[in-house]
Amino acid sequence: MKKFVKLPVLFCLFLVFLVISPVIAHSSDQPHQVNIYFFWGDGCPHCAAEKPFLESLVEKYPQVKLNAYEVYYNESNRELFKKFGDALNFEPRAVPTTIIGDQYWVGYIEEYQVEMEAAVQNCVSSPCEVDPGAIVFSESEQEKGQEKHG
Repeated sequence: MKKFVKLPVLFCLFLVFLVISPVIAHSSDQPHQVNIYFFWGDGCPHCAAEKPFLESLVEKYPQVKLNAYEVYYNESNRELFKKFGDALNFEPRAVPTTIIGDQYWVGYIEEYQVEMEAAVQNCVSSPCEVDPGAIVFSESEQEKGQEKHG
């Protein structure tokens, strides 16, 4: 009689494993979207030099999304730049400024490429601990809600 009790239990465990294993595999194998926030100025030579490198990261890592904001001529992008500075506790003073996770680079030199790609790789393998865009854009939505209701 004990064999008959064990067989249904084992069968049930096997079914649970079949249902759960794709979920586990999907969550651990699935790459995480990585946002790069690039604040640049129209006519800035350092910005123009950095942009092709950032675009190459997008091509190399399909889960990377480049969010570029021109700040010389776009006032709302300048305000957004300030909000990103507040979220990461830095004074946004110069372009290019590039933000990946909780790291940021002001200016552009070729040596930054290694650091930026390492930051992308870290965020691809496990989600960035911080995505300042999520903070900034959720605050913006909250502000809009307060304006409508307040």
